[in-house]
Amino acid sequence: MWSFWGSYLAFLPLLSVLFRSAAAVSFDCKKVLAGGVEFKLETLGGYHQVSWIREGLGSEHNTTFKINICDPLELDDPVEKDECSHGTHICGIETLRRGDQTFKDGAYPIMRNYIHEHAEFNPVYTRLKDSASNTDSQKEGLRLEIGGGVKKTGQDKRPQRAVIEFICRKDEDAESDAEGSDEDEDDNGERKRPEWEAAKKTDDGAGGELEFLSYDQDSSRNEDTLRLNWYTPHGCEDAASSGRDTSSSGGWGFFSWFFFIIFMGLLVFIIFTAWINYTRNGARGWDLLPYSDIIRDVPYILGDWGRKIVSTLNGGGARGGYSAV
Repeated sequence: MWSFWGSYLAFLPLLSVLFRSAAAVSFDCKKVLAGGVEFKLETLGGYHQVSWIREGLGSEHNTTFKINICDPLELDDPVEKDECSHGTHICGIETLRRGDQTFKDGAYPIMRNYIHEHAEFNPVYTRLKDSASNTDSQKEGLRLEIGGGVKKTGQDKRPQRAVIEFICRKDEDAESDAEGSDEDEDDNGERKRPEWEAAKKTDDGAGGELEFLSYDQDSSRNEDTLRLNWYTPHGCEDAASSGRDTSSSGGWGFFSWFFFIIFMGLLVFIIFTAWINYTRNGARGWDLLPYSDIIRDVPYILGDWGRKIVSTLNGGGARGGYSAV
């Protein structure tokens, strides 16, 4: 009995990977549908980065977030390339500076389109006007919640998640913001620290600005969350074409659940039939599967079917059956 389950259970990880691959929800920045509005974010693709700088005792800790929402990052540094591989779109790189010396403290993926036992890519889209938050509902744009990354700290593996709000900012708003950002002194007349503040923001090269908000390490949820605001004309609904959408999220719809139920039903049927064939008939190998005789005959059936098609297409007018008398 144990030999049956041992040999059969060996196939379950493969089945799990195949199913998760088939059911995985991908992120296509060319067409994001939320709340009946289609947002097109492909112009925001390409490499961007923002940094989060903290000062310690005689040291400076810098986390740089490298971002490409549309395509996986192309990294050259060996440490970054090793840790942020397999379809990483957002990678956090930690460095520590003491005096004139800078040390790389590690890297970890945050947004990654890759099957992992500790994290899921699973993008969720929300139209800001449909948000449950009163503050967010006053904004125009799109919220993207997405994950897939894992941060390894010793034996601990913490899932990573990114929350990016693409907030509508028209060209005239961008010009007024630029005019009001020339102040370099605080209320006391002291010089600000522009390197800290400037590192949190970057021009996206498409008429907008990407801003780092926070990196929350929530111990109660066993999850770390990177929050970004992306002020862009592509977050405006009048810049997007209207579409029809029955849901404001990227969760599973009717067909996803339908195929999931079909898959689970077939899996239960195969396991139960294999167990019956093993216990009652002592079957092994292919004989464990239901309709094993038919499965063996499939290649021959397909071969005969193919020959008949070829014969029909190449027939020279030969007549079958009885000849007329």
